[in-house]
Amino acid sequence: MAVVCGEGWTSVVTVEGNVFSWGRGESGQLGLGGPENHYVPAHGGGRKVMVSLAAGHTHAAGVALDGSAWTWGTGASRFRVSGFKQKRLGTEKIYGGFPVLMVACGFMHTIAMTARGVFTCGVGIDGRLGHGDLKDRRVLTQIRQFTRLAHSVACGDCHSVAIDANGGVLTWGRGMFGALGHNDEHDRHTPTLMANFVQPNTAVVVSAGFAHTVSVTAKGELWAWGNGEDGQLGLGNEENRLAPVRVGDQDVFGSPVRAAFCGSCHTLTVTKEGQLFSCGNGEKGALGHNDRNNRLVPTRVEALHSVGAKIVTGSAGETHSAVVTDNGTLYTWGASEGLGHGDGMDKLVPTRVARHLLQDACVGHCHELPPLHALAFAMGAHPRLGNSKEVQNLSVLANNSSKGCAYVGIPGELVELMVEACRFPLSQMFPEGLAKESRDSVVPMQGAQGGAKEQDSI
Repeated sequence: MAVVCGEGWTSVVTVEGNVFSWGRGESGQLGLGGPENHYVPAHGGGRKVMVSLAAGHTHAAGVALDGSAWTWGTGASRFRVSGFKQKRLGTEKIYGGFPVLMVACGFMHTIAMTARGVFTCGVGIDGRLGHGDLKDRRVLTQIRQFTRLAHSVACGDCHSVAIDANGGVLTWGRGMFGALGHNDEHDRHTPTLMANFVQPNTAVVVSAGFAHTVSVTAKGELWAWGNGEDGQLGLGNEENRLAPVRVGDQDVFGSPVRAAFCGSCHTLTVTKEGQLFSCGNGEKGALGHNDRNNRLVPTRVEALHSVGAKIVTGSAGETHSAVVTDNGTLYTWGASEGLGHGDGMDKLVPTRVARHLLQDACVGHCHELPPLHALAFAMGAHPRLGNSKEVQNLSVLANNSSKGCAYVGIPGELVELMVEACRFPLSQMFPEGLAKESRDSVVPMQGAQGGAKEQDSI
């Protein structure tokens, strides 16, 4: 993720791979070398070029360009993660020599995903680590059920979610409020496939909050389940749902859903057209509708729409939110601590974080390519995909007629949506990673500097 929101703090990664953080820092979650709070973005000066981040309550993790994973902060007062500075999470030997593709952080646990497995560490209560017991793990330990590629992972406060190689959703950990989606409230100590969410509902994106979970399908549908007491499920009421319920696609959002992000008690949804919708708890203004009211259904954030901002990614924290536009501009709103504006004030509408506060850098990987163009570029740069004799054109991929690598069996429309929705750097998009010589030649893309000038406060 290019931007992540924790409990009263925020971090972003720029196109150059630099990490800026601000907000509450008492547990070292900002990675700035001390416990101080920072009310405007501060650069931690990390040694690695980062490509994505993850945020828990009081700890963070990141994936570097070379495929290594790093953590900082604390998971709880009784469980120290890594302290005030970035420290490497595991070694190459732990991951079997494969690069880390993605990390996720919960309340007191962390997940690292590679092409050949899913690894967890932290506090094991409720079974959130997925190892069949309640034991803590102070080092990364592979979940036995994941010995091949998973497509995505996410952490809630006390539960975990993953998408398997077939697009199925597996959940484990605390089942209270139906957060696991198995039509009950029982805990699960190992990853369990959701029987109510299988083909043709192929999942491409998952996200988890305090006790609710959402998934986006290859068709651009949003599904939700778990705790709904503040309307965060977007289903028009405050009921909990023990099994997945379809929220909608273009029938509700005007265009297919690209991604969704769970905060503690609210949800952000981004459409293919780049519009942002929010629902759930609005007490601190985290929904961006210029009030403090809850919303029981997804409601378009008109302040962003009115200026033509096209949203590509975002994050929801406990009481604040953040999004990034297609030209690398960052907007934040909600409770003041994690906003980065330096004025100590809550913001009820999305407010632009001044570019100079980020040393004039753009956030995230900002150049947008049409999905097939992005895939073609990746195939040209990736040894296995590009050199496979069987992969002659994109139609081969779409028709599932080649067995050259793991990704060839994925339906073409799913590949398109994955490329478009996730926009992972090449080192994350494909399980084998780039060859070292190819990876070394990749220059981080610079975000577009042109376009209409956006207001500091909408």
